[in-house]
Amino acid sequence: MFRRHLLIAATGFSLLALGSAALNLVVDPFWSFHGRDLFGLAEHRSQGSRAGKAEMLARGGHDVIILGSSRAEMGLDPADPSWGGASVYNASLAGTNLLETRCVYDHVLAHGGPRLVLLCADLLAFSSRRATSADFDTSLFNPELNALSYYCLSLIGYRSTHESFRALMRCSGAEARRVTWRNGHVRAVTASAGHHRRWFTNTIRRFSRDRQTYRGFRFGQDRVAAMRHIAESCRRRNVRLIIVISPVHAMQLETIRIMGLWGDFERMKREVVRAADDANALESTAPPVAAWDFTGFRGPLTESVPQDHEKDRAMKWFGDSSHFTPRLGSVVIARVLGAAEGPDDGGGFGFQLTRENLAGHLAGVRSDREAYAAGHPGEIEWIRRMLDEARGRDRAAGARRP
Repeated sequence: MFRRHLLIAATGFSLLALGSAALNLVVDPFWSFHGRDLFGLAEHRSQGSRAGKAEMLARGGHDVIILGSSRAEMGLDPADPSWGGASVYNASLAGTNLLETRCVYDHVLAHGGPRLVLLCADLLAFSSRRATSADFDTSLFNPELNALSYYCLSLIGYRSTHESFRALMRCSGAEARRVTWRNGHVRAVTASAGHHRRWFTNTIRRFSRDRQTYRGFRFGQDRVAAMRHIAESCRRRNVRLIIVISPVHAMQLETIRIMGLWGDFERMKREVVRAADDANALESTAPPVAAWDFTGFRGPLTESVPQDHEKDRAMKWFGDSSHFTPRLGSVVIARVLGAAEGPDDGGGFGFQLTRENLAGHLAGVRSDREAYAAGHPGEIEWIRRMLDEARGRDRAAGARRP
């Protein structure tokens, strides 16, 4: 009797595994098997996952690679005119850190290096509390993942099978497509209009309470080392590197300041300049590593946020306090590439950092912050109230724990 049940169980498991393997081979949700596009499934595959992006980058042939977090992933369009027709791939990863970014960079080099790398940095990329995702561990970005494990997971793994079913549902129309992808860049299908105040509120609250973001922030020296590795490697390989400190709304910066992280924020800028300087000391025929700061309290970064009753008014430069729109991203691209005719930036922003001008620039940002606070007392109070409420809920939750 026991053998019979064991045989039935083994047969059932085998049939399930064979069914999953057949499904994943046909759908190929992460592009792992480079199969043909059957039934128009290719556009419904997982283009934003780490597994999918790693496969696309393994094909090589890109002139420009964009590295960064969801800010760059959403805000920097590979089809922007300022690229001048170059082949651009946005290899940015949502919720990433510089350790992951280094692995992405190494993966790109292993499959043919680009001419230009645009590395977008933000404060959370330097946090030692930000963990590596499970999606990363099972992708080709993970240098410790062997080929056998990778293809087994691609054939019969839960994640692959789940994404295959989702691709089929999107193809059939049973699941609505919320975003579109193009060369690693994500854009919402529906226009970003209305409810910005709610999105700003949700973002600031989440960043203030999540231990992997601002609440548990710890500046990681290993993250700094990963950035320096990218900078020095680019110089040795004669690859042009531009490091961009990604723009965020002034309210996001005020959240950073109120939570006591302004010193870390300025330290990030110093580390970026130091990494660029040290890399430029190496012999190379590539242009010097350039460092740009697109944060502050001027121009587009202080864009007015619609009130709750202004739900039909769309913002021009930001979707929420942390993510800028492709329209602002177009300005960033034009600025760092020195495009002769870039788009209107609404008053000018973006500052190229050097060792000589850094101290003055940091002082200028602090001065601009004082002017912003004086002109926007209601917004400052709104942020403080949200952060106080978040702290109160956390204290109450802690008191309820046994």
